[in-house]
Amino acid sequence: MALAALSLAMAGCARPFDIKIALKPDTQFEETMKLYKPTLAVRGADCLLCHSQIKSNIITDFGAGNDWRREGDSFYQHEGWNKFENVFEGDMTVIPRSLGANSKYLYEEIANQVPRDKYKVVERESVYIGAPTVDEIQALQSKGSLQPVTKLEENGKKLAHLKGSVDCQGDIVFKDAALFIENLNLRTGPQGCRLYVSGNVFIQGKVTYSGEGRSLQITSADGIYMGLSKSTILGRRSNYRNNKGFSRDAPNVSAVDAKISRAIEDATFIHSRLGLYDANEGCSLDQRTTVNCDAVSSRSGTSGRAIIHFTGLLLNAPWINSRYLGDFEGALIAEVALFSLGNFDFQSSPAFTSGGVPLFPLLKKPILHVNEK
Repeated sequence: MALAALSLAMAGCARPFDIKIALKPDTQFEETMKLYKPTLAVRGADCLLCHSQIKSNIITDFGAGNDWRREGDSFYQHEGWNKFENVFEGDMTVIPRSLGANSKYLYEEIANQVPRDKYKVVERESVYIGAPTVDEIQALQSKGSLQPVTKLEENGKKLAHLKGSVDCQGDIVFKDAALFIENLNLRTGPQGCRLYVSGNVFIQGKVTYSGEGRSLQITSADGIYMGLSKSTILGRRSNYRNNKGFSRDAPNVSAVDAKISRAIEDATFIHSRLGLYDANEGCSLDQRTTVNCDAVSSRSGTSGRAIIHFTGLLLNAPWINSRYLGDFEGALIAEVALFSLGNFDFQSSPAFTSGGVPLFPLLKKPILHVNEK
């Protein structure tokens, strides 16, 4: 990335890194992806960073603008943010100016641990990271085709099920249902496949591609869960509550709890009708055949968990969870993202940073927005 370094002064310290980029005053989603090439755009990214290798760029606001976010230097020392030399192999982290004096620690910490010509902190006027609401998705209309898709309904719960070989072209909207994706082999064209889901999305097993297109975009108004059973989702309720400061629903705890409650209800429905297993259950037990795994980890603490490498995925939701081990090529855009404890890589995909495919063109508001001015 050809970028010119620019040193700027800040009250009380000298900023070790900043860059100046010629850009429209108000960048939109596709422009942001092409310019900054993020693999993570996450408000609460700290826990995710503790056990990953980040090989592309990061955009975060640390929950800035929320009165209930954690304050002070200790916030930036939490988990992975004090391990720059081990975590970051990309070019930059982008943060908003609204962090104010609290950004001092972040600058100084990077300056102490990373060679100045290797990594940069980029301060911009503002950063927005979000996801569409249920109402916004329900107002959309599909502009494409998807087949085959199985639809289930029980006691008012609706579910769409994609399994095995599926052909998807364009933009598909699920207005009033959760989505279960199981061992997907996606056939799509050069313009790609985009799924807009008002409910939760559950991904079990691999996502592979056939045909000309090699990418999949999914946005959910609730959450995306990869390799999680209903019991694990229930167990992570406390994680969601602990990270509520990054949620745009906070401090309305009832709204935060409602999201995870819907996920548990959806997972219970899927388990009762189709089977929904943890990443370790589908691979380590002979009687489970629901997950086709590349390999099984024998690392201590991973309980024979599936190793699945995801490529060409752009995922967006308030809350993204994964129990799989393996590398991730693409982008996560979320308020909070928690992946499995393990040693795996995140890196961006040229499918989303080169302008090769449209990025969620049906959405009226950008889910990722960096204001340059």
